[in-house]
Amino acid sequence: MASQPRSTIEKCVIGEKTSERSINPAKDRKVDKEIDKDVTSEVCEQLLDAYLSVEKATKIIQEKCSRKEFECFRSEAGRVAGGLYLLLEPLWRAYPDLAPAGLEMTRRKKKARR
Repeated sequence: MASQPRSTIEKCVIGEKTSERSINPAKDRKVDKEIDKDVTSEVCEQLLDAYLSVEKATKIIQEKCSRKEFECFRSEAGRVAGGLYLLLEPLWRAYPDLAPAGLEMTRRKKKARR
């Protein structure tokens, strides 16, 4: 039985390169400017809400649990927050005006190799 061609989503999930825009910003670290700004804005809002929920949960654990429980939770919460940033950062680079106030999303200059 011949296999059917994979969709763009399937290709991105399994890591194949596609000629279409990336939907895996954590891997490619770029967002195509063709992505609708309204959609990007909505996604950023949802991901920021998730980040704030993680931050709030961490504060609750700190206030109501042992130091050991807090340190364990904080460690894992940091991984989640970092993952959310990996999703948000390329979106903010594509649309710097969507980044939170005070977060500068300008292009970094490449360091010269020695």
